[in-house]
Amino acid sequence: MEASGQMSIAEKLRRIREHKGFTQLSFADAIGCGISKICETEGDKRACTEDEDTKLKVLLEIEGAPLTNEEVEKFRKRFYVWRDYIWNRRIDKAQKLCEELEIVKQQPYEVYSWQAKRASPA
Repeated sequence: MEASGQMSIAEKLRRIREHKGFTQLSFADAIGCGISKICETEGDKRACTEDEDTKLKVLLEIEGAPLTNEEVEKFRKRFYVWRDYIWNRRIDKAQKLCEELEIVKQQPYEVYSWQAKRASPA
């Protein structure tokens, strides 16, 4: 985990890869690179190029999911727009935006307070 408590991109990618059932080798084969690149990327020793990032997201079916800090910030801003639509009773716009934001709930690296409470022993 990063010092801010936010998971690094490398950790997110590893969790998603494992959640989707890929080994490092099968994942490397699927995107057409060597396993060493996957190991280095997941070990946070190298960053993905923009092309690699696009391939990874397509293969893992997470094109709309926020991974980088910039993407997380954009997602956060869109969430606030959604909240404002709700407050202003713009339900039609809120529902459309909600569908776009739904991708984040499907990611294995996202943990919500209600999930943590349920997982922790009483």
